[in-house]
Amino acid sequence: MRPQSITKEMIVDAALSVIHAKGVAGATTRAIVKAVPCSEGSLYVHFTDRTQLLVAVIRKVVGGFSKSLSLLDGQEGNGHDPYERLVALMLEGLQFYRAALPVLAGVISDPQVLLAQQEAFSALDRGPKTSRGTIAAFISKEIKQHRLSASINPDSAAAMMLYVPLGRAFEERFTGRRAVGSDVSFCKQSVATILQIG
Repeated sequence: MRPQSITKEMIVDAALSVIHAKGVAGATTRAIVKAVPCSEGSLYVHFTDRTQLLVAVIRKVVGGFSKSLSLLDGQEGNGHDPYERLVALMLEGLQFYRAALPVLAGVISDPQVLLAQQEAFSALDRGPKTSRGTIAAFISKEIKQHRLSASINPDSAAAMMLYVPLGRAFEERFTGRRAVGSDVSFCKQSVATILQIG
């Protein structure tokens, strides 16, 4: 491809594909430009270095789940069942973690990329703390409207909403085997437990 036809999005998508195939350590600029295909010069038109590219990959991966979280905003008490909303969110979270784990594991293991990612997310006010806050606010409003039990701790429930699907995705990735039982049943049972239903 001609350099002017190479887009930032194409490079990010190629980097994500390489990460899924080879891990973050194997996502060298050489491997990424081969996957595009383009020259390293084309890559550096859009990114100052590999770290900046990897942060862009993280933003892309996290962006999908952020959109799912935004669906909770303003939905409390408007006729939607909070249990069903949170089951749907947990299912989205499970899919997110399955796709994101290879990227996130590499980020955590690379101090330079981790620091760049932390700075980028801090500047954008994003990350797990923000996600947990969004879920906790939704649960709090549902409690105030008497649609969820007042005995639920919104912060703890929100943390479980985020990290229960992470645990399932991690177990699957680590063992190389899909977890037993359907995702829907797992999420319904987990959310019922978190919300103290039944």
